[in-house]
Amino acid sequence: MTIPISEFSARIHEDLDLQIEAVASLPDCGASIRVSLDSWTIDQKRRYFELIAKDVVEFRLWPGSSEEIVWTEDHPVLWGKQDSHSSLYFLQRSDRADEIFGILWRIH
Repeated sequence: MTIPISEFSARIHEDLDLQIEAVASLPDCGASIRVSLDSWTIDQKRRYFELIAKDVVEFRLWPGSSEEIVWTEDHPVLWGKQDSHSSLYFLQRSDRADEIFGILWRIH
């Protein structure tokens, strides 16, 4: 049975005791991740899944317990660089706002 990763990750929460069973690199630039978790519909039963990720250049996963799985299109290391993370304040309005912006743009 195949389910979309969005549906799978929406059902995962810490009460299900998610365990990463095994992780392996695939030869075509991918990863195979075997996970188990408590069933979300039947008590006292574990479910087992194999997640296949394609076009994965780098990953940091190892067997053990986990509370969540985050599936993203971009690299988490770049989040701090891609997102806005600073502010600039002036004491008063400038008549030369375009010039100030130009200077800031060049030195950035």
